[in-house]
Amino acid sequence: MKRALLDRWNGNPDIAFDVFFDQAPVHMLSVDGDCRVVRISNFLADSLGYAPDEIIGHHAADYLTDSSREKARDLLQTVSSKHGFLEGAEYDFRRKDGSTLPVVMSAKALFDSNGVMIRALAIMYDNSEARATQAALKAAIAAAEEASKAKSRFLAAMSHEIRTPMNAILGFTQLLKMSGLDERRQSHVDAIQSAGGTLMKMLNDLLDLSQIESGNMKVERESFELDAFLSQIGDWWQAGAVEKGLRMRIAKDPGLPRTIVSDRNRVQQVLNNFLANAVKFTDEGRITLSVEEISRSADTTRIRFEVDDTGPGMTPAQVAQLFHPFVQVGSDFTNAAGGWGAGPVHLP
Repeated sequence: MKRALLDRWNGNPDIAFDVFFDQAPVHMLSVDGDCRVVRISNFLADSLGYAPDEIIGHHAADYLTDSSREKARDLLQTVSSKHGFLEGAEYDFRRKDGSTLPVVMSAKALFDSNGVMIRALAIMYDNSEARATQAALKAAIAAAEEASKAKSRFLAAMSHEIRTPMNAILGFTQLLKMSGLDERRQSHVDAIQSAGGTLMKMLNDLLDLSQIESGNMKVERESFELDAFLSQIGDWWQAGAVEKGLRMRIAKDPGLPRTIVSDRNRVQQVLNNFLANAVKFTDEGRITLSVEEISRSADTTRIRFEVDDTGPGMTPAQVAQLFHPFVQVGSDFTNAAGGWGAGPVHLP
């Protein structure tokens, strides 16, 4: 066939298009105004498992899958609205053996003086590899998500199982403290209680994180007095701030309601995490816990808690990582201060 085409060439440049169309390793298809195939490249015909003569004269949509056939109904309108040009459209051809050939198609249409399409040329490439990669990526993402859920379930179960004996240890430690120990033994029990309390907090954070990831985090609504709540928070962190030579104060909007409705434990947990970081990373200056009203309606008042300190601060890049679990900013002062990166993730 190649020899016959070369013989037809015989120096005539008009034959060049025939040679390129028939022999180029490209998927090409030309249709008339009714979308019937008037020409098809050998490469595309071979890819579909047909001889060119088996396709020429038939409607191009006859060789598309059902889903692509639905899309192809709007093809002419799309080409017309794009000034006779279509680019990057995805279609699925059905091969003679029933398998699918996914392609990405670009097309150019020609119109008569009345704006009626008289011919269109479509050039396309095999999209099988990209489609397979896409499917593999989706499968990998699904597998990773399932593995993450399994991990969260495991962490939740393990955290719960470990908390039970830890509660017993802390309980008996408290009983020991009340049993009239001498000063040396009392200091040993205090150390056990402090370490156990730290471990219990880590377990609680880990359990909460696993519940957040699995979508099982429950937010309870309860009514509680704001002043008493803030006083308790302040008492907890005042000693740690004073120990580092820091000034700590609570600034409350005087117009706030006496009683608020929220999840007391979650609000307390978030504030404790913020204040813990403030005390940990602030070497001098002050720490301020501010509470102010941000909006009010007939039956609802929204308030904002804000922790501000004179610590080193964070760069925009570090802020972007703030709510990623187990991620720390990685600076020298973070490594020196310790921590495991689970705090801010627990924002409700």
